[in-house]
Amino acid sequence: MAPMRKQHMILTLGRSGSNTLVDLLNQNPAILNYGEVLGSWTRFRQVQQKAGLWRGDDAAYVDSLLGNPKVARTANLLRSVGKLRQGRSAEIKRFGKVLSVGIKEFALNFRQSDMVGYLVDRPQIRVIALVRRNSLARMISSQMLDATGVVLVSNDRQNSRPERRQLWLDPATVLA
Repeated sequence: MAPMRKQHMILTLGRSGSNTLVDLLNQNPAILNYGEVLGSWTRFRQVQQKAGLWRGDDAAYVDSLLGNPKVARTANLLRSVGKLRQGRSAEIKRFGKVLSVGIKEFALNFRQSDMVGYLVDRPQIRVIALVRRNSLARMISSQMLDATGVVLVSNDRQNSRPERRQLWLDPATVLA
């Protein structure tokens, strides 16, 4: 009999270190976090929509990823194939060893998906809420992302010197 898996969610406002936290959690063989699943740019969402699954019911879609063993196992297989294609076979999870399954998602996506009460209705899901309290630092980080398109700077030699760009922030926006 498969172990009962716990469920977790990293809830973020963005630019708060959530990708780093997902990467850290996923280093543990007993924890599997799929990352973002509600945004139209994510692989999981694209597969879900292309297959026509859970149309108009995002809560059921997220519930299935977190709690349905067959769906979660399939999602892990999809994730593993992606890791293999990237040459990152060491990051593949043996699903039988996973004790906690989760996602990372933006609070805004819950609102846009009409899932505002989702977590209130599911007290079994453990929530890690991330906020970047320094609004100016969050704004600068967001503007740099918009200007450069760089989400992550790695230690790879090829990527060790990202292009330097100047950033101009509208004073009225900063003061607001």
